[in-house]
Amino acid sequence: MSLQYTLKRHFFVRPLKNKLQSMSHKKYVVLSLCFVSLLWACGSSNTRIEDFKTKETAGTSKGESLFQSKCSMCHSLNEDKIGPALAGVEKRWGGDVGKLKLFIKDAQKMINSGDAYAAPLYEKWNKSNMPSFPDLTEEELNDIIAYLK
Repeated sequence: MSLQYTLKRHFFVRPLKNKLQSMSHKKYVVLSLCFVSLLWACGSSNTRIEDFKTKETAGTSKGESLFQSKCSMCHSLNEDKIGPALAGVEKRWGGDVGKLKLFIKDAQKMINSGDAYAAPLYEKWNKSNMPSFPDLTEEELNDIIAYLK
């Protein structure tokens, strides 16, 4: 072997080889720590997928969710659609939340009874029938009305 080859091998190849080995060792250690941290983070809590779903919809109130599922096909908050805009609807009912709840549960019954607000409202909106929602609970009605304020 030549002196030049020996010097290259001694001063260049070995240090490079050692450096590469130590780098791969460091990478291995770092990756191992990341993996252990990930396992620790995932396994240390009792978090379930349902908890994430709840967090995703945490910004949406119960009233807003109910409004979107039951009312938004015909109503919006600030613009008339098939039915009137509903923002501030409680005031239009003279603050009578009881009548408003009855109207939401069974609008046609209120209209047929000749209610002083429900009957003209029905006429104003071209006798469009509002569907009944007898399955809504008192709490759900309160949530919807709170959302409409």
